[in-house]
Amino acid sequence: MNRLKTLELALKKEKEARLKVEQLLKIKKAEIEVVNKNLTSVLEKNGLDFKYLFETIVDNYLVTDLFGNILKMNKAAIEFTGFNPKNESVNVVDIIHKDDFKYAISSFRNFLKEESSKIYQLRIYTKKKEIKWIEFKPNLILNSKGEPEFTQGIFRDVTQIKQDKQISENQRKELDAILDNSQVGIVLANTKGNIIKSNKAFQNFLDFSEEQLLQKNVEEISFQEEDEKTSILMEELYEGRIDNFIVNKRYKTKKGIIIWAKTQIKSVKNEVGKITHQVAVVQDITKELEQEKKLEFLLEDLTEKNKELRDFAHVVSHDLKAPLRNMNTLVSWLEEESVAFSSNNNKNFKLLHKNLEKMDLLIAGILNYTTVDKVQNKKKNIDLNLLLKDIIDITYVPKHIQINLKSILPTVRGDVFRMQQLFQNLVNNAVKYIDKKQGIINIDCILEDEFWKFSIEDNGIGISEKYFEKIFEVFQSLEKVEGSSGIGLSIVKKIIHFYNGKIWLTSVVNKGTTFYFTIPK
Repeated sequence: MNRLKTLELALKKEKEARLKVEQLLKIKKAEIEVVNKNLTSVLEKNGLDFKYLFETIVDNYLVTDLFGNILKMNKAAIEFTGFNPKNESVNVVDIIHKDDFKYAISSFRNFLKEESSKIYQLRIYTKKKEIKWIEFKPNLILNSKGEPEFTQGIFRDVTQIKQDKQISENQRKELDAILDNSQVGIVLANTKGNIIKSNKAFQNFLDFSEEQLLQKNVEEISFQEEDEKTSILMEELYEGRIDNFIVNKRYKTKKGIIIWAKTQIKSVKNEVGKITHQVAVVQDITKELEQEKKLEFLLEDLTEKNKELRDFAHVVSHDLKAPLRNMNTLVSWLEEESVAFSSNNNKNFKLLHKNLEKMDLLIAGILNYTTVDKVQNKKKNIDLNLLLKDIIDITYVPKHIQINLKSILPTVRGDVFRMQQLFQNLVNNAVKYIDKKQGIINIDCILEDEFWKFSIEDNGIGISEKYFEKIFEVFQSLEKVEGSSGIGLSIVKKIIHFYNGKIWLTSVVNKGTTFYFTIPK
């Protein structure tokens, strides 16, 4: 019984609530009808032109009351927002982005207060919950009494423009960050040379602040001498004959210190190809130039020292040869007069002769080494086949050693004496170090790009890899071989380097060695 009473009471309350809602709806409906009637009256007052404009306008167009209720939208606005005030109640409060709500309310109040037309930008939600940026220009619609009663406005989608602007702004910030962190100075100037932007490196370079540089012209921080040189290139730049150029020029710092810089200047053009600005990339080369001057001085000093050393070696070698010949002659006289000497004395004489010959060979080697890059003889065409034949004819080659030419050698252009030294030293070296009963020396040549590549192969004692570099040093000989001065391979390397070639070798101990070298074609 109690449950039944409770149910009846609940139904009664529900009925009362429904009646209240219906009454509110009637009131609201009446208000809307009044608003529509007033709006219709206003629109009719504006005539057929307004109706035609409303129906045909391409831009988004809407009409609201002063409380923000959207009363009318044209086709473009309905398609853009997805809302249709004919089918649903829509208030601008419902579609304004939450982060722009305060801005919208404040702007609307100012609009009503000032009654002036301005353009506002804000975000809205479409019916599909998409966020769109719009640019909105509202106007007031007055009633017959001249009082504001409605608002109307045209709005357009600027989402892509805002996104592009944001991307551009982000890129600008990234570019500014790159420029500010760059190690080289970058400065932008207009066509009159007035500085309009610079990065931190350029500011630090001249010890000026950005604000101070904005008050300066490029000429104020440059030297007049450099300006005169640069002006010719600048004329070519502005005439379109060149797009950029590089110059080394001096700048004046805030403290008056002179700094050298490598400067690349490039033109900046507008969409029609007219030069509007010039950008310069400036790199401090003061220290580099100082180092270059020091190196030039050291190079001159080294060249002079080398000349003195070569002259000294030449003089010493020449002066030593005279007493050496005298000693050899004296030993020969003593040997002739010592017929009755013992066999030990004769051995000592022979040993003395060998040492004198070795000394003579050593002095000749020093003289040859010091003159490799000193004597400038006239270059000739040299048939290496004939040259090598002459070398083999004058070289002592034991009967058990065979020399083979594996290919026809080329004709090269150079100095005959140097080429003789080169091949003679390599052939002699191969002959000396062959320890096999049947010795073989193979000489070959092939063309590789712009170089002739030669090889001289033997089946001698071989060389351990750890000595590959050492054997080219002066006075370095791995074995005590009769007739070896320890300078031959040093001369070979120096001659090859003189002709801008390279030399290297491959070798297997107890099997043999192959020397390779190149000479420009």
